[in-house]
Amino acid sequence: MPRNKFYRATVTARYPLRRQDGTPATGLDGTPGTPGTPGADGADGADGAPGAPGTPGVDGVDGVDGLDGATHYDFGGNGVEWVQSPTPTWVSANPRQISIDGGAGGGALTLTVRIRAASGNVTARLRDVTNNVTAGTSGAVAASAYGTEVIAVTLSAGVAIYEVQLLPSVADEDVNLGSAYME
Repeated sequence: MPRNKFYRATVTARYPLRRQDGTPATGLDGTPGTPGTPGADGADGADGAPGAPGTPGVDGVDGVDGLDGATHYDFGGNGVEWVQSPTPTWVSANPRQISIDGGAGGGALTLTVRIRAASGNVTARLRDVTNNVTAGTSGAVAASAYGTEVIAVTLSAGVAIYEVQLLPSVADEDVNLGSAYME
């Protein structure tokens, strides 16, 4: 029996980027920035010949591509609490599940996890529990100190619930998620 005795909770978290005055930031939805103004042409020469053309202005900065601009999802961690699996098999790292809208065609984000194992190694993954598919999997970390893994994840199209899961390499051995967040 796994020692993960947490309750299940679903958390919907979206943190759009805002300015200091509280208004939403603009230009973060992938739309192109405003083109710059062209420079003035050079003055006519002394012999009456036209001057050299001016340098074009700098275009505005393009927006950041993303699902809905700057998004951050915090999957938390389990602090000093360790989890185990008797087989070993994938176990929920903590009770936090987050509902994410991947849009019409899904989306790609990056999950950063800090994981450790008391012995053996541990692997983390982001699991879409709604559609029963894996969005991304880390490499194995074989250390009792936290190792950081960055995982490229692909979200499912539409709204789905996601959770971080851990896979210990040794049955009944403690594994731990220090923190996990996705951007």
